[in-house]
Amino acid sequence: MNQASIFTLQKSGNIYEDSDTFPSELYVDTSAWITAYNGKSYNPVREFMGDCLNNNTTLYHSEMVLSEAVHVNEKAHYDIYADEYIPRARRHGNVNQKKLRELIRRDHPEILDNIRVSQNQLLHNIRTSSIFLEYEANEEMVEEVLRIQQASGNLLGVNDAKHVYIARQYGINSFLTTDRDFIALDNDNIYVLRNEKYIQEKIGRNNVFLEFDANKY
Repeated sequence: MNQASIFTLQKSGNIYEDSDTFPSELYVDTSAWITAYNGKSYNPVREFMGDCLNNNTTLYHSEMVLSEAVHVNEKAHYDIYADEYIPRARRHGNVNQKKLRELIRRDHPEILDNIRVSQNQLLHNIRTSSIFLEYEANEEMVEEVLRIQQASGNLLGVNDAKHVYIARQYGINSFLTTDRDFIALDNDNIYVLRNEKYIQEKIGRNNVFLEFDANKY
């Protein structure tokens, strides 16, 4: 295994402790987009994205990112009220999600406008700061996605493996994510928030910038 290099977004002054250079191309995973625009006043993910753009890094997204962002945003709005309505939406021990949302919308009709406004803002942020990567969904793609998943020891979910597949189709092997499973990749550069898990995972790795090499996947 080549192992991925892990770079945490920890700064000392204006310098990132793990790397003094920025990737020329960076695929931003859905989890990173959601984290970057969650409304907090200080956000290291958003700051890193800004620093990348200021240092001529090209950011990328895909249809997968847009679809997942819409889903996560919508779910977050319903989750605000979910606990109150779950008992009334339970059927035979299971929560009927359709019923749950109907109940919430009935009592909180403003939720639809709130979802629309936040969704439009999120998608605007993604589209205006990064480039869209097209891909063709076919049988070959499915097989390659499954191979990527298996190569990770099945730590990557299918959707995460699809993100990797899309990026690699364009020769991109640098990822910004808050999803810990991406560190199971080989010959990729993973940019993540600093936490104890990543500190431990960095041990024994070279953690140098890895150039894209199709022969290593």
